[in-house]
This record gives sequence, C-alpha cells and structure tokens, in this order.
Amino acid sequence: MREEHCYGLELYEPQAGARSGQFTYMAGVQVSDLSALPQGVSGYTIPGGRYAVFTHVGSTELLGETFGYIYGEWLPASGETLREMNGTHSFDLEFYGPRFQEGRADSELQIYVPLN
Repeated sequence: MREEHCYGLELYEPQAGARSGQFTYMAGVQVSDLSALPQGVSGYTIPGGRYAVFTHVGSTELLGETFGYIYGEWLPASGETLREMNGTHSFDLEFYGPRFQEGRADSELQIYVPLN
C-alpha cells in the first residue's frame, strides 16, 4: 500500500438501502492482517466480485450529486442489482488515490458500487 491511498467505506443500514442516506462511514487504509489491529479499530474485508466504478471529479462537497446520479439514475436504468456485504448491509467504497487533491476542481476519487 502507498501512503497516499486511503478508502471510505459506507455501510448502509439494513432495509434502508443506499438511496436512504442512512449509513455509517468509515475511513480506512489497506492492511495485510486484520488480527493485528489496535483495540477500538474495526477491520473489514472488502469482497471481490463485480463493481461498477465511477469517477467523481471536483470537491467532496459535491459527492452527494454523484451519489444521487449513481443510485437515483444510473442504477435504476442499468438493470443491475446491488450486492450486500455479508448478506446484511449494502455498501460502497470510495478510493482516494494519487489524483485526489482536496479543494481542487480537478480532484478525482473513484466510487466502487458492488453488483450481483
């Protein structure tokens, strides 16, 4: 893992779904061993499989618009269905890589949406 890479995991409340806006957000980094986490730190294994990947360009203040498009327009029109984590929570993952520069109009981050 490179230092400039980090992740945002959004776990949506069961039965609420991604469009509800009810979620738990966790910032994270990739680690090789979840058993070595300090007390009070949560770890998640992100499942493999198919993901739709979206690139958000611009301020993080505008992320709501991107998520509105993904879940309000793209997903219903695509015919795809969301895959859950551990069969209980729908989720998505934000990837903050080297092209992410907070506050810049050309800042980029990727949003991974798990598909069945």
